[in-house]
Amino acid sequence: MPAAYVALIPARGGSQGVPRKNLEVIGARSLLERAIESALGVEQISSCFVSSEDDQILQEAEKNGALPLRRAASAASNSARAHEVVEDFLEQRPEVTDDVALVYLQPTSPFRTAERVGEAIAAYEKGAGESVVSVVRSHQLPRSP
Repeated sequence: MPAAYVALIPARGGSQGVPRKNLEVIGARSLLERAIESALGVEQISSCFVSSEDDQILQEAEKNGALPLRRAASAASNSARAHEVVEDFLEQRPEVTDDVALVYLQPTSPFRTAERVGEAIAAYEKGAGESVVSVVRSHQLPRSP
């Protein structure tokens, strides 16, 4: 079992489709606020970081109780992958060692709750696998590019 759990919320401001979409409000709270709440509401999570290249997002993160982390330009590009965001985080936070489990929470899942995150951690601790990923059934067919 890990020594600690740390949440990482990737919240880029430069989205091509909807710029600053992570600050969009749904039901009186932004996507970013909802993600932070779902992390901070879990007893096992000791700290919550928001990774972004956007000053406004970093300010909102701090205002809502998360630790802001300025993302490197290479991890904030349109082509950057999740593993590059995680690698950037780990390079900047050397205290996050192999005995710390990372909880990666995307803001674009606004209906995720702290309870569900806690259930995922419980499944992980019971040996459900080396990692736990949540998915939901889509009722729309993906569009082709």
